Amino acid sequence: MKFFNGECQIASYPEVSQLGLLKENDERYYVKTSDGMNLAYLAFNFQKVAIQDEQLRRAIAQAINRHRIIKTIYHNTATVANNIIPNISWASTVNTPDFAYDFNPVEAKKVLQNKQLNLNMWVINEEQVYNPAPLKTAELIKEDLNNVGVNVTIRSVTRTFIIDQLNKNLKTTT
Repeated sequence: MKFFNGECQIASYPEVSQLGLLKENDERYYVKTSDGMNLAYLAFNFQKVAIQDEQLRRAIAQAINRHRIIKTIYHNTATVANNIIPNISWASTVNTPDFAYDFNPVEAKKVLQNKQLNLNMWVINEEQVYNPAPLKTAELIKEDLNNVGVNVTIRSVTRTFIIDQLNKNLKTTT
């Protein structure tokens, strides 16, 4: 807010939600943006038998409205990724198949509605450049998955907790 009140002249990495205000006032502000190499994604635990089913993972992907996340969380300042390498990378055209599972809740529901799937989603409870509102993002994903018959429980955790859990698991499996 100090930037908008005239208390400072330069704002590096303003809040994503404030970018719309800057763009609305083009005459007062100069906004320089560039595409980033950040990527937000869901990680699946393949030790869980249900998650080993590729068709199920594809249906989960189809159930998630990524464009709504871009609009709601990123205020239209991000793009939907179609593969793991961002389009601005030189490597994006080198053997990186596009993600062919866009939002299609009707198809997702055909696969998921009778699975009686209960998922636990751990969400790191801190903002990052690649996700300014992780809990809100998780809530949107939960809503999308609930709409196709998947029950999701969200658990807010710290980064330290996640690292500790991964280390414990590595020690028990090696």
